[in-house]
Amino acid sequence: MLKKIFALLLIFVVVLSLSACENSSVATIDGEKIDTGYFEYYFTELKHNMQRQYGEDAWQDATLDGKSALEYVRERAPSSVIEDKLVMMKVKEDNIKLTDDDKNNIKSIKKQWIDSYGSESAFKDAIESMYGISVGQFDYMLEAVYYRRHIVEKYVTDEMSREFYNKNIMKVKHILIPTIDLATNVPLNGEKLDSANNKLALVLSEIKKGTDFDSLVTQYTEDQDTFYYVGEGFSLNADGSFGSGMVEEFEKASFSLGVGEVSGVVETQFGYHIIKRYENDEAMYRISVDSLADVAFTEIVEEWKAQKNIVINESVYNSFI
Repeated sequence: MLKKIFALLLIFVVVLSLSACENSSVATIDGEKIDTGYFEYYFTELKHNMQRQYGEDAWQDATLDGKSALEYVRERAPSSVIEDKLVMMKVKEDNIKLTDDDKNNIKSIKKQWIDSYGSESAFKDAIESMYGISVGQFDYMLEAVYYRRHIVEKYVTDEMSREFYNKNIMKVKHILIPTIDLATNVPLNGEKLDSANNKLALVLSEIKKGTDFDSLVTQYTEDQDTFYYVGEGFSLNADGSFGSGMVEEFEKASFSLGVGEVSGVVETQFGYHIIKRYENDEAMYRISVDSLADVAFTEIVEEWKAQKNIVINESVYNSFI
């Protein structure tokens, strides 16, 4: 869930740096400054998002990839603002322009924001007090979302997205037999654990007899979602968005399977899994192509980074706690 918050945030939080003050920067790219205000906005808004999701103590208590939330954000934030700055430098270099449709969409989105606050003045006061940004900066942020889309369209081909899809995404279905209470996460014991083990033995027997796996999923899985598209650290949901991925044991077992193969029993913190890998399908690719393009684009950005002289202002960076 935390990674999803990052992903949603980055869609909206785009470069403030081109409209920034000249007095302070968190980093430079070939001498061009990245405004500290943008970094601070990103940093602060993420903190608030986490607190809204998980409570006031989430900033101190939450962990991500084995790190504290603070450590994770402080490591990730510079990379994010640098990527955004590089994208907007490319927009200028390539003379990318917004289309009339882009402008109409931006106008419509802004109107929705204004209407939600009741008036333009209330909207202006709200974004200044809540986010520390001006109306001009808000406008630029909306525009930058569409600029980025055009850059992705220009540099990421369908072949690149498809290569990423075939290499990193796989379609699997699984049967989950929990060894915990899924509502409370309390481990099962006694008769309930015996029942889970008996069900596992029954399922394994049916698989050995050659019973259709899809029918077994329908009949026996206790997971709410029975279709998973699992990648290297990512799960691809039915709507094509990338989530935080399945647990490590599940992913490792999935990637060891060839198309059509069924795993043995895979134990995780949730219980027993039996997994089958399926051939990737074209329909899922078409649904997911925009998300795939965004992920493939990050590899292009890494190449751009390697070509630039990027300097982090350590004193500013270290001031964020």
